[in-house]
Amino acid sequence: MKKKLLIIFLIFQALNSNAQIVIDTSVVSFLYNYPNVSIVPIARDTSYWNSETKAEILFSENYYKDWNAGGDNFINGLFKFDWHAIYNKGNVKWDNILKVEYGMNRQEDRDARKTNDLFEYNGNYGYKVVEKWYASTQLRFTTQFSEGYDYKDDGNHVLKSSFFAPAKIFFGGGAKFTRNDDFYIYMSPFTANMTFVFNDSLAKKGDINKNGEMFYNKIGPWVDVFWKYNFYRDYYFVNKISVYSDYVHQFGSIDYFDWQLDVSVPLHKYFTLSFGFQMKYEKDVLFDVPGSTTGEKETRIQFKQVLGIGLKYIF
Repeated sequence: MKKKLLIIFLIFQALNSNAQIVIDTSVVSFLYNYPNVSIVPIARDTSYWNSETKAEILFSENYYKDWNAGGDNFINGLFKFDWHAIYNKGNVKWDNILKVEYGMNRQEDRDARKTNDLFEYNGNYGYKVVEKWYASTQLRFTTQFSEGYDYKDDGNHVLKSSFFAPAKIFFGGGAKFTRNDDFYIYMSPFTANMTFVFNDSLAKKGDINKNGEMFYNKIGPWVDVFWKYNFYRDYYFVNKISVYSDYVHQFGSIDYFDWQLDVSVPLHKYFTLSFGFQMKYEKDVLFDVPGSTTGEKETRIQFKQVLGIGLKYIF
């Protein structure tokens, strides 16, 4: 009975489909002649995908009560989420990396403040041309979730960023040399550098971009270098350096530079010691000059460092 229903279903699909479907009569004959044969569905082949998902919660805390030397009570919390999926079949390799970070700090007699905020996606689609070399297209998108402020000594605070203000997209094509999963170099002669500032007041202020526009675009060369090193057992440090220049405005000078260093030391199956360091330079991001009475602004090298012990879970 099941075999008859299956044959009827196939014929019905053929009659109601716009595409031409050919039913092999030998299959129909086989189902009638061997009615006790079970039909086992073929599972979807996912062997070409390799993925890992990791979530961490890092924290630190200080508490004082009647402490002679003094000190402020505080607690820091940081949530990190990393998803990495690689599709590798034949000459095609598609890398996907998603990073989400959000941190808060709460001190005694002071409202909670954001310490970290990141949403970043990196995707690279490549086709192998020769051994270890791929013709590649790469996309990088970054923004933040919530409003960020510059807190002044007088108690005031100034809005510096918000969701999609800014948001940056780097998109281009080039060549990628991949020695293995732990080392690669990507080079693109033409990469679009698009910046979005979906906040009118932040755009007009000009701290995020010198032109005071809500959207602006550049074109130039881009280089990525990635290196993951296993220095002891399951202990790793990961280096990633990104450099971008602009063909139109002061070509040859560095327009964007980003160096990220991450060290992970597992203390237990669910506990880890994490250290992160980032140095970044963006030519269009401006800062107030200390002591200036004329509103003068300047570019600066930005630094960020995170050290913490926390919970880690790998899916």
